[in-house]
Amino acid sequence: VNPVALILTPIDPSRFNWSSRPYENLMITLPRRTSLMRLTSCGLSNDESIHLINVEALQRTTREIRKNLDELSNLLNPRGVEVKDSDIEKLVKESVPRAESCLAVLAASHEVIVMESHDDTAIPIPSALEANLVITVAPGKAAILDGEKFKKATLALASIGSTLTLNTREILNIAGVPEEVDLPILSYPLQEGYPDEVLLPIVDKVKSLMKD
Repeated sequence: VNPVALILTPIDPSRFNWSSRPYENLMITLPRRTSLMRLTSCGLSNDESIHLINVEALQRTTREIRKNLDELSNLLNPRGVEVKDSDIEKLVKESVPRAESCLAVLAASHEVIVMESHDDTAIPIPSALEANLVITVAPGKAAILDGEKFKKATLALASIGSTLTLNTREILNIAGVPEEVDLPILSYPLQEGYPDEVLLPIVDKVKSLMKD
């Protein structure tokens, strides 16, 4: 379940006469780069989604990218609703409680929940601190860390900043040596999902650690 999904678009630098400062300021501002957004409710028999089209973000990107996104927008079901930067900014701020709500619904009906973080963010939502195990993956290798150790290291680092800005490598630096699993190199193009030979080593290691 992914309650919030975003499509980010690059900024067309020619709109600012190739001036670096306004271009860079916009590139690091997520709501203003969000061209399409999907919000999905959780806990219903049929999960409901709405699609939002940020017309201001589309105006800032290149002609070719805008053309492709316009074509994609025409395929959305349900149809997208046009919004502005300010609407996206508000919804992005609400994404954490929305994700927490979905997690609560899942936790009430499932024994095992796997939470995937975006990019390298260690704690995408506060409830992630309660994980039993934390898995971080690099090419050819997976590291599995006890959830309690991960939590203690995260809180120690969070005392000097926000948990939302922490990445997993920062936490692993002080959380102790994790369990490691070697992973086979994937062949491309990747088919739907990961093959068993990739998943089984991690699953077996997780099962053994949970028994301990």
